[in-house]
Amino acid sequence: MKLLMRLYQWFWQALLPIIAGLARLKPQLKAQIEGRSHSLANFSLWNRDSYRSAVIFFASSAGEYEQAKPLAQRLQREGRFILFVFGSASGVRFAEAQGETLPYIKAPWDQPREWLRIFRAVKPDFTIIIRYELWPGFLAIAKQFGKIYLVNAVKSQGLNRKALSRWIWCRMLRSISEIFVVGDSDRAFYTDRLGQAGHKVHSMGDTKYDRVFERIAERASQSSSLKSELDPFLRDAQILIIGSAWLPDLNVVLSVWKELRLLCPPLKLLVVPHDIGQANAGKMEAALQGAGLRTARASRSGMGAATAADDALLVDRLGLLPELYGLAHIAWVGGGMHFRVHNVLEPACRGIYICFGPRYQSSQEAVWLVEKALAQVIQNGGEFLSAFEKLTWNHKPPHQALWQAVEKQRGTSERILRAIARSEIL
Repeated sequence: MKLLMRLYQWFWQALLPIIAGLARLKPQLKAQIEGRSHSLANFSLWNRDSYRSAVIFFASSAGEYEQAKPLAQRLQREGRFILFVFGSASGVRFAEAQGETLPYIKAPWDQPREWLRIFRAVKPDFTIIIRYELWPGFLAIAKQFGKIYLVNAVKSQGLNRKALSRWIWCRMLRSISEIFVVGDSDRAFYTDRLGQAGHKVHSMGDTKYDRVFERIAERASQSSSLKSELDPFLRDAQILIIGSAWLPDLNVVLSVWKELRLLCPPLKLLVVPHDIGQANAGKMEAALQGAGLRTARASRSGMGAATAADDALLVDRLGLLPELYGLAHIAWVGGGMHFRVHNVLEPACRGIYICFGPRYQSSQEAVWLVEKALAQVIQNGGEFLSAFEKLTWNHKPPHQALWQAVEKQRGTSERILRAIARSEIL
């Protein structure tokens, strides 16, 4: 193995000048290349020695960072030093945007020598990898410092189809001490398809649910302020929100809007574009007005300008969608009509009715909702109208079966950390 790692190190030393040359030819690669060299002088700013122990989290990007947060926060409260390592530039940007106070870096190129410098500086007790970020050099060094845990692992159609990729993945999984998968079908994939020992693979759930519930609690004051600001628009209304909306999503709803209002006269529409640019938001405003809806637009008049007389509010502002889901009774999650569905977890954890278009298979959470008959897949306006007719509004939150199902997903972070604690004792 030492010889293989030396060869791997030499491979990277030969490759890096080529990467640098490509960056000069293709400026769009610059963001991914910058910041992958780390000075030990910077590590001294982390104050690592004031902590009794440490954990390194390896995550790809923003989504995996969100999955890591519940675990990282709990471990920090135990008095452990935490370092986030991001495989992509977008992960670093997202952490910056969130105001993350825990140390984080962009992963160096997968050179064993560079990883060794980082691990010697941090001295982790163990390492947690989120979802699928398996790099050979990283794994070779991480296992020298303690156990490695793969968290929120899920089945991969790409691995299922590609024999060579599957073989490489299986080889890298040898370095993993315990694999915590999301569900039973994921466990079967790792044991049956990837050949991992049954005692090593555990169905635990997904930490993303914990993170969404925690974020809801953290932003309770913002939610309350937003609700007060929109009170004239919301009062006595049933709210249909199209979140992360694209024009194809909006057009399906507008094609049956008159029929929807006959079924439910208090119905109003919240439209939150995925792309808030002037061109896209302008098209959505034109579509709403063309369908006869009196429409307020947040970027023009402010959120509070929406009145009881308005039929729709176009929220072309960033950062409000999670809280707006909390004001709705039914959510159409955008993207699924033409590309792929966006985040269904935020509305799911609010217990409201959920629907989306037929292109949802890339979202593990959307697949789960459909398999459990907790969300409706919509092909056209007629299907949406038919589904809407069957809804009831007698409960709070309205979709009780969904609410109970997501409530059961809570506590994954605690289950994983208890399992790690047991493993660390052995």
